[in-house]
Amino acid sequence: SGTAEYALSLAGSNTFRFKVWGTGSGSTLGSVASTGTWYHLVGYHDQGTKVGLVINDGTATETSYSGGVNDSTNNFVIGQYSDLPASATDGHFDGLSVANGVWSRVLSGDEIEDLHNDGDGKQYPYIPD
Repeated sequence: SGTAEYALSLAGSNTFRFKVWGTGSGSTLGSVASTGTWYHLVGYHDQGTKVGLVINDGTATETSYSGGVNDSTNNFVIGQYSDLPASATDGHFDGLSVANGVWSRVLSGDEIEDLHNDGDGKQYPYIPD
C-alpha cells in the first residue's frame, strides 16, 4: 500500500475505515458493519488538516492528518485494497456497493444529509440543490 492514495474499506474488525496515504498515513474508523444492513458512507480528506468518515447522516469521525496524498498511477478500486491478495481479509468488502461517487471537494454536512436522503440514498451524479 506504499503507493496507494485513498481507501474506503472494512478493517479486520469489520469496522468501516477511510484511509489516506502520503507522507505517513491518516485513517479514521467508524462503527462496526452489520450483515444485511444498508449504509451510506462518506469518506473525506480536506487536503489540509483532517481525514473523516460519516456513516449514514451521523456525526463525522475525524482524525488529524496533514501528510498530503501520494501521486499514484494505481487503479481506483472500491471494496478492496488493490495490492492485497484475494486471500487477505483486511480491506476486502464482501457485499454490494451501489451509487458510488467521487467529488473534488469536501461536501458540506447539508449535502451529505441530502445524499443520504433519510436512508433512501440519491443516485450519482448528484448535483446539490
